[in-house]
Amino acid sequence: MESTAQLLNRIISFALLDPRIDAVIMTGSRARVTGVDNYSDLDIEFVGHGVNDFTQSTQWLNQFGNPLITLQLANEKPNEPDWPTCLVIFEQGRKIDFTFAEPIRLTTMKHAGLDAIYARGYGVLLDKSGVTNGLPEYIPGQHPRISLPSAEQFNALVTDFWFEAHQVAILLTRDERWLAWQRDHSMKNGLLTLLEWLVTIDNPNQDCWYQGKSFNQWMPKRYLACMDKIFNFNNANTAASGLILLLDTFAKASKEVANALNYPDYSSVSQKITELANDILLDNQLI
Repeated sequence: MESTAQLLNRIISFALLDPRIDAVIMTGSRARVTGVDNYSDLDIEFVGHGVNDFTQSTQWLNQFGNPLITLQLANEKPNEPDWPTCLVIFEQGRKIDFTFAEPIRLTTMKHAGLDAIYARGYGVLLDKSGVTNGLPEYIPGQHPRISLPSAEQFNALVTDFWFEAHQVAILLTRDERWLAWQRDHSMKNGLLTLLEWLVTIDNPNQDCWYQGKSFNQWMPKRYLACMDKIFNFNNANTAASGLILLLDTFAKASKEVANALNYPDYSSVSQKITELANDILLDNQLI
């Protein structure tokens, strides 16, 4: 893979000569210097009033190496990053994520504190105008806190899960694994959110990261032990067995969260849907 040191030198040299860029900031694992391996990418932010120009072409990437694949993302939809990005994989396999941010991004953090990305670590590689002056310091060990759900949010997650469970069981009997997998994926995300809540209830200072990252480090062992089987989608039979284990795991975790937050635990619903799913799968010799 391309040398990260060489890439960083080229990026800084490029930014020094480009008047559109006021600062270059690195985030992610290489800024934290933790969890880095040979495949870790570079997360680079160009900050300046003219950096949006870089979204109009990809020719500038040739300054750093030979791009193999490039994705330009406007990020204008809800729940997407606040600024446009360019994701590139160079010909030897190194990936760089570029973000193009106006100075207001840093100004906001000077007043409101570091956002979720910067709170996990950042490093100023170049500042030509002093735009980063006054930016709160990154403190290792600090991380964004997970908000616990309202009763309505908990109800929505549990309801969605058990609805999908019924449908996945039926799809597996038809060997519709593409459709079953899509719904099953939604169910697993529901379990992930539930376990994040549960861990946060037990220890508000525990870092659950995001999207299941580093799950081996923070997920309770009593739930971690069943993940391999839950994720086994090799064929309809293993998927069916994994589904039943997923239902049992979710039921236990949701009851723990409900009891801790004094919410309804929906145990009657979970029991009935589990019975229905079992019957459907048994009738079709899948379990």
